[in-house]
Amino acid sequence: LDARLQETVGLSSENERLRVQMAFTQSDVDRMVQEHEKVKQELAQSLVRLRQAAAEEQEGLHERIAHFRGELKKAAKVISKQKSTFNAMLLKSEKRNAILTAQLDELRSKSHRLEAETAQVTKSMQNL
Repeated sequence: LDARLQETVGLSSENERLRVQMAFTQSDVDRMVQEHEKVKQELAQSLVRLRQAAAEEQEGLHERIAHFRGELKKAAKVISKQKSTFNAMLLKSEKRNAILTAQLDELRSKSHRLEAETAQVTKSMQNL
C-alpha cells in the first residue's frame, strides 16, 4: 500500500511537472501564433501599400504615355507641315530650274549663232 501511495505521489508530481511544461509550451505556442498573426497582418498591410503604390505608379505612367503620345502627334503634324512646305519649295525650285535651263539653252543657242555670225563677218572682212 505504501508503495502504491509512493507511486501515486510520484505520478502526481510527474503529472504536475508535465502540466507546468505543457502550460509553458502552450504559452509559447500562443505567443508564436500571435507573432505569426502580427507578421501576417504587417505583410498584408505592406502588400496593400505596395499595390497602391504600384497602381499610382502605373497611373503616372499612363499619364506620361498619354502626354508623350500627344507630343508625338504634335511633332508629327509639324513634320508633316514642314514636309509639305519643303515639297512645295522643291517643286517651285524644280520649275525655276527648268525655266533657267531653258533660258540657258536659249542663250547658248544665241551665243553659237553670234559666234557663227561673227566668224562669217570676220571671214567676209578678210575677203575684202
